[in-house]
Amino acid sequence: MTDINAHLRDSAARMGIQLRPENEPLLLQWLQAILEENTRVNLTALRTPEAALEGLLADSLAFELHLREHPLPRGAVVADCGSGGGFPGVVAALLHPEWIVHLVDSRAKKLKAVERALAQLPHANLRFDAERMEALALGALGRRLDLVLSRAVGSVAHVLELCHPCMKPGAVMLLWKSDPLDAEEEAGGRAAAQRFRYEWLPSIRYTSFKPSQLVRLRRIP
Repeated sequence: MTDINAHLRDSAARMGIQLRPENEPLLLQWLQAILEENTRVNLTALRTPEAALEGLLADSLAFELHLREHPLPRGAVVADCGSGGGFPGVVAALLHPEWIVHLVDSRAKKLKAVERALAQLPHANLRFDAERMEALALGALGRRLDLVLSRAVGSVAHVLELCHPCMKPGAVMLLWKSDPLDAEEEAGGRAAAQRFRYEWLPSIRYTSFKPSQLVRLRRIP
């Protein structure tokens, strides 16, 4: 465990993130639990601890780079759109128990697998929503979200269209993207941002397992 602890610490440091010591065992316990669950339900193609640490766990930490500039208050409501195997939503919930984090995925089987993997971990601040974002916008999450996280789901324009009705004025969306961003996707995303009245904030560039960026959009109040 010492080696993988060091690996996690080094990966986070390479991104400019310093983890609190008490969070490292929680994150690694989560990684081990999701890999065990992955042998029963296909949650990720990354099946070794080393590959999953770099490609899932460390990469999910990138949202912390945004929080340096824009911290969220206690009680903030966050959604992981298209959560799949729980990255980055579970990571956000473990690091920030003061938030309410919704894992949103229409594939109920995957959310049940994530919930089983969390059985031995603190997760009272997590909500499991086996719904489409469009349906949640009409009920539980309509204009309630302070922050949207979305990793490996779809284009900027597509995710914005899905999540826009759930976001408060001033809320921010973080999208995990390759660096550089595809020119066609960026053009479409900027057009959608203008249509829905979002400010395109400067992207945050970082390197986890590959050159990446957080594309950031803020709903104009």
